[in-house]
Order: sequence, then structure tokens, then C-alpha cells
Amino acid sequence: MSRSIYTFYEETNRDSALHYAQLRYSIAKKNNRKIEEAYCQGQMAYQQIYLGRFSEALANLTTAIQIASDTKDADTWELTPLIPLAKPE
Repeated sequence: MSRSIYTFYEETNRDSALHYAQLRYSIAKKNNRKIEEAYCQGQMAYQQIYLGRFSEALANLTTAIQIASDTKDADTWELTPLIPLAKPE
């Protein structure tokens, strides 16, 4: 659900999008979903760049790259599917 909400706010409300990316990151971290953690850090960095928070964005991107290149567990590569907010008519 947080991924869908992030997508809704991604280009229209950067603070809200960042909040939901951080929420999703904490869920991924709690469940040891390494690649999903990295993906969320990329989303967080994207928002931080547009908010002018460049050092935070760099830290998130650096960690995301380390996670993506270091992971050996094949199970971590599956991302949570995107669930649409509303069905098209």
C-alpha cells in the first residue's frame, strides 16, 4: 500500500512521497528485504534531490548501490508488486 501512496505523491508532493518511501523502507528493513531496501533508498534519494537535500540523497544512493551489489540471496530480488489505487473503468 505504501508503494501505491508513494507513487500517487511522487511528482506532486515531495514531502509526502518521501514520508511514504521512508515508511516502506522501514518495513523492508524490518522484514530483511535487502533489494527492496535499496529500491526504497533510491526513491528517497529521488525526493531528497528535488528537496535540495543532496548529502542525504548521496548517502541513500551509496547504500543502495552497496546493497544491490553485495546481496547473494536470490530471494531478496523480488519486489513487492504495485497495487493500483483504483481500478480503471
